[in-house]
Amino acid sequence: MQRANVLLRTRGFILISILAAASLIQLFNLVNDYGLLWAKRIFRLADQPAMQRSANYLLGASGAEFMAFLKTSTPEDASIIIPPNSVAFSEQNLLQFYLMPRAIISCGCAATNAQNELSQSCIRCLNLPSHSIPAIGDFPPAGILAETKSYFPLEPANNYYRGVFTPVGVAISQPDQQPFAPLRLLLIDLLILGAFFLLGATLTILILRRLRWIEIFIFGLPLGGGIFTWFMFLASWSGITLSMLTVGILYALLLGIVLLLLKHFSDTLGFEPAALYFNVRLQIFRSSPVQILTLLGVLALILFASFLAVGRAYSVYDPIANWSLKAYAIADQGSILAGKDWGGHGLAYPLNLHLLISTFRLADADALPGSKLLFPLFTASLLLGCYRFWRRQTVRAEVALLGVFGLLSVPFIFQHATQGFANLPFTTYLVLGVFAGLEGIYDQRPRPALMAGVLFGLASWTRVEGIGFSLLIVFALFGARFLSGKGNLRAYTMLIPHLIIPGVWILFARTYIGGNTIWEAGPSFVQGFAAEGLQLNALIQIFSHISARFLTPRFWGYVIPLAMMLVFLRRKSFRSADNPKLFALFLSTLLAFFVPIGLFYVASYSRLDFEHMLRINIDRAFFPAVFLLTTLAISTFGTTLISDEPGQG
Repeated sequence: MQRANVLLRTRGFILISILAAASLIQLFNLVNDYGLLWAKRIFRLADQPAMQRSANYLLGASGAEFMAFLKTSTPEDASIIIPPNSVAFSEQNLLQFYLMPRAIISCGCAATNAQNELSQSCIRCLNLPSHSIPAIGDFPPAGILAETKSYFPLEPANNYYRGVFTPVGVAISQPDQQPFAPLRLLLIDLLILGAFFLLGATLTILILRRLRWIEIFIFGLPLGGGIFTWFMFLASWSGITLSMLTVGILYALLLGIVLLLLKHFSDTLGFEPAALYFNVRLQIFRSSPVQILTLLGVLALILFASFLAVGRAYSVYDPIANWSLKAYAIADQGSILAGKDWGGHGLAYPLNLHLLISTFRLADADALPGSKLLFPLFTASLLLGCYRFWRRQTVRAEVALLGVFGLLSVPFIFQHATQGFANLPFTTYLVLGVFAGLEGIYDQRPRPALMAGVLFGLASWTRVEGIGFSLLIVFALFGARFLSGKGNLRAYTMLIPHLIIPGVWILFARTYIGGNTIWEAGPSFVQGFAAEGLQLNALIQIFSHISARFLTPRFWGYVIPLAMMLVFLRRKSFRSADNPKLFALFLSTLLAFFVPIGLFYVASYSRLDFEHMLRINIDRAFFPAVFLLTTLAISTFGTTLISDEPGQG
């Protein structure tokens, strides 16, 4: 018996050492290849507001200077023509973002004849009295503009960015620019985040009917933010103009209602004294230097990610075109209907992230931009949820903390916590929903099942594929329950909020999704499959990209191969008869891998740019699978190798 214990501890020590070494190598790569490079750029531009920093990062110094020139040389009601073949300046969404609220018009000037001459329709469009034309390179050609245009050259002169042609006699009146005060802006943004967290904390207590501090910190921000934006959507849909006043009133009403409900149910609430909770935690951390160092490393990475997220502003195309641009337009026009004309996909995409960002725009023009703090903080909530799940599976604290550190130090995950894509917030809702669903079904607790339903609903309110993705996850959770014969069938209550939250949005969006490529992928697949049959080449492309990217340490570190190895070695530990909870997690993990593969395969029948689509999207589509796989692997680690310390949390 003693020899067996020594063997278990030796194997545990070896695996802990491998995990720690892999995490440190990942940390070195992300700091060296990404963190330090961006930190230097941010410090150089630290005195600039968000829009100016963003333009410098994305357009370069001369491009940012020309964009600022266009903004000061044209009135806010101007119509700016998209210049052809001008890289970023030919992207309508980027021009909309930096020149908001000016209209951005395409004259179709990219289509020329064999002599490289502009079409007559293009020339007529350029000469319309209301149109302003950026002069970039050799566009517009000399002699095609009528005398109704005035020319303003860029000073100092630039051989490429030359100037702008504007209607004659147009008066330009620019609004006064507020001085950039980062500390004041940070305080306002932290108050907004605190308001989301407070609402989410009270909702967490109301749904779970208990006060557990770790649960409040896990669910507070994602739950509060998601529920609040859903009611913002309902308010705007009903005709209420979104302004700082109306949004503040809506928040006060929601928080007041939740507090009244808490008071009504106060006799049924279970409370955990804060002093007891933190005293237990502090004693645990004092007992192991590994825990202290790992915890400090995790906190340092979260702070560093927050600094980089805010510092680099919105400077990647997709987060600008699909999220922040639409969010700013909604805030500026006071209506969700603004999303129809600004940014990508019209109103065919759920509005959770857009409305979250819009609250910062309403409060302080998002000049810091404080909305970027949402992404590292959502990631922190997700990682804390992983930690709690591992501790409930009797994983020791240092192992759970190393798991958190290992995930956060994955270069691709860390980068996405700073860039502004919706994938990590979506993953936060989905994975936390899986954890709550497992607790509701297999720990015989209906309240966490209700929380799971809300989180799955909010995942569907964040990304359009979340509607089907989360529904399949629910089927997997209940499928595992029927296969194992163990678990709580009353957990079906998770379906109620899960269907209501996206269902109401679909009622609104049904008139806007026609013709959108996202929603037409299914019908295109059915028609293409009937005509062409199985496209093996598309599957080969998908798996080729998966293997090339996921096994590249500079992108994904060592988490995926290590997790797969551990799951394979300990596959007997999550058999349905022995551990139905981990078996359900295993099925959910498999599903999380196959759903993106299926979605990409469906898209292959309608996307002419399929190869490009894979290259830019395939990594982030597997975030849920990576987090669930790692959770499963470390859960197996704890329950089979080191189980002498009871789980906490």
